[in-house]
Amino acid sequence: MKRINWPLLLGGIILVGILILMVFPDKIASKSPYTLQHMRFSTQDNQLMVESAPYPPSKDYIFGSDDLGRDIFSYIVYGTKLTILLGIFMSLGQFFIAIPMAIMGGFGHKSFKSMILQGNIIFSAIPALLISIIILQLDFFVSLSKGYSMLAFVLVITFVGWPKLGKLLMERVEAINQQPFIRGEIAIGKPRRKIATENVLPHLIPEIIILFFMEIARNLSMMMQLGVFSVFIGNLKIIKDSSMGQYSYYNVSFEPEWASMLSTSRNMLTVAPWTVFFPALAFFISVLGFNLFGEGLREIVQKRDSRFTPTIRKILSWDLQKIKKRPKLGMKAYKMMIAVVLILAGVIFSTYAQESSFDYHRQHVKDYEQVVMGTPEAQATVKHIENKMQELGIVPLKDNSYQRVYETQEVYHRLSQSMSMDIGTKRTEFMAGTDFSVLSFDQEMVQGEVYDASRQDLYNIDDYYVVKDKFIVIDTAYYNTASMNYFMETIGQEVPIKGFLLVDTHKVKFEETLVNKRHNGYVAVISRQLYETMIQNPKAVITLAAHTKKIDSQGVDVFGFYEGKDPYLKDEVIVIGLNYNYINNEGKEVLQFNLELMEQLCGLEKSRRSFVFMFLDGTISDKYHGIYAMTDNFPYSPQKVKAYIDLTRITEPEYATLELSLEQAPVTRQFAWSMGHLFEEDFDKKHIDHVPLKSNKIGIEHYYTNTQAANSMFWNRGIATIIIGTKTSGDRTLDELGEIIVEVINKNNY
Repeated sequence: MKRINWPLLLGGIILVGILILMVFPDKIASKSPYTLQHMRFSTQDNQLMVESAPYPPSKDYIFGSDDLGRDIFSYIVYGTKLTILLGIFMSLGQFFIAIPMAIMGGFGHKSFKSMILQGNIIFSAIPALLISIIILQLDFFVSLSKGYSMLAFVLVITFVGWPKLGKLLMERVEAINQQPFIRGEIAIGKPRRKIATENVLPHLIPEIIILFFMEIARNLSMMMQLGVFSVFIGNLKIIKDSSMGQYSYYNVSFEPEWASMLSTSRNMLTVAPWTVFFPALAFFISVLGFNLFGEGLREIVQKRDSRFTPTIRKILSWDLQKIKKRPKLGMKAYKMMIAVVLILAGVIFSTYAQESSFDYHRQHVKDYEQVVMGTPEAQATVKHIENKMQELGIVPLKDNSYQRVYETQEVYHRLSQSMSMDIGTKRTEFMAGTDFSVLSFDQEMVQGEVYDASRQDLYNIDDYYVVKDKFIVIDTAYYNTASMNYFMETIGQEVPIKGFLLVDTHKVKFEETLVNKRHNGYVAVISRQLYETMIQNPKAVITLAAHTKKIDSQGVDVFGFYEGKDPYLKDEVIVIGLNYNYINNEGKEVLQFNLELMEQLCGLEKSRRSFVFMFLDGTISDKYHGIYAMTDNFPYSPQKVKAYIDLTRITEPEYATLELSLEQAPVTRQFAWSMGHLFEEDFDKKHIDHVPLKSNKIGIEHYYTNTQAANSMFWNRGIATIIIGTKTSGDRTLDELGEIIVEVINKNNY
């Protein structure tokens, strides 16, 4: 009876399990590894019970939670990839140095042999663990980002680990060189290089393969020990105490990785042993798996009739014909291979070929070409959204009404605009929305020359008549909004002018379609390229025109409350900001998407927290955006809002690049921070390009510079904000984005 290679079988099963965890973590763990829940509530004998993290293993937390309320099972599953990859990269680095050094040393090169032996002496006198701790605890390494921190770990562990491996391989090379067949090769005058590649390496490679798996196990053990000493990837210091001017820190990592779990929980062994036990168990099983697999391989390659070494020799000598003539595999082996391939194919197919459940085309909306604030189309759309909310069980949040009306100044919808420049008899037309955009108008059309005031001190104008009947050019890079408003008001009172041309690069300004009327000249933004053209032709005559339609000076925000299913968490809400204004057919599809997203979120079975859905008016304009009215009188307690997800910047049904800004969801707002982190991770995993909004950092605070609406919820109400919008057109669909949004919210909402 054929003996079963148990080490290989058991090790293989463990490694396959690890591989599945690395590739499909989201299919195995149902919770976000980033979500923190410091407290939870329950009832016992009709009495409210409040419990703080760490939570023991239970139905909600299979492996319990750590002291930050993170689900340990999810953390281990998601942390498998980073932890195992680190072990593999460390091993690759060590072999990359050790193999050539060992071969050279084994063939008698004194310098290489000396380096290996001296390295072993040093790391025998000073343990590699101690050297690793000293280096990786330096402030420079501790403050590195995740990517650089991984690189530092790999380099340091490679540096301290390669001599021991090099000595093992060198001794093996020396032993091979003592074999009679090597002496025979030397006797016939074969060069050492050829002996090394054709005779030594084939006998060394089986040992290298076996040692590779064992080195991964050894490196995982090293990482576990480093974790116990608070050395891990992505160490984030949180201030624990700042009394008396002395700062003490709480070391924690928000990157799922096993060593960091051991570090943050090592002091909790007596009060919450599960926080230590399960990460340690994950390390133990992995180390065991790699060691068993290595031992199983050793048993195979060291058999008397093993063909492993001859095959390696043929591969190295490019003797492919002989390889083809190897004994054929039996039918049993073929069946096993086919079964493995079919299982893997089934797993992959079931993972990626699932039919999408998000389909915004099934939502029906009115067939309007445009929906603009203050128009009958907007009123009909508001009614449609209200009906949809009632259908889904969303209730009014305040005054038994879904609507909140807000007043604006006199507003006009700009239907068309044009700008041209006449130089003599030559006329040049400019492109609306790209070269210029009218923000305020006076009469239907004005003409005049340009006065370049971009380099002047407009606070101290000596002679206002130099700007009379001209367009005044102001560079917005040198003045803030309040200053420019002051100039436009005071100069217009002194002399008649044709208008102001503001040199700007913010896209949102060029997309404005709601404008207002003023009584002394136009206000328009122009691109920097157009500005350069104008100053090169100072005598050119500019013609600016706008065709507008006055609309009702009222905006209507629609909002409602959908109650969560957890009796103790339902007071906490996630606010979703959506738009319903649009100016083309593409916007109609975005409205369909918003309605579908609302329906999908209301259908979540695990949704414990509540939702507040806000369909905001005026979102095609930063000036008349409905968010201002909502933040002025927010209908819910801001302290109970865990996150505001601003989706009002989604304007394209098909996109190439997204806007994703997490600067107003800092780590101190843990729920929003973890959700934003998960969004970023999912976008990266699906290879969706994303860029942040342009912002200025003042102190430790970020302000978005091109849109006040994006700042409003965070700075006016203190609510952590995640912004997602479409940046450029492409071929990615909103259905895909909708699936990600629903999945992330569902995972984070436990």
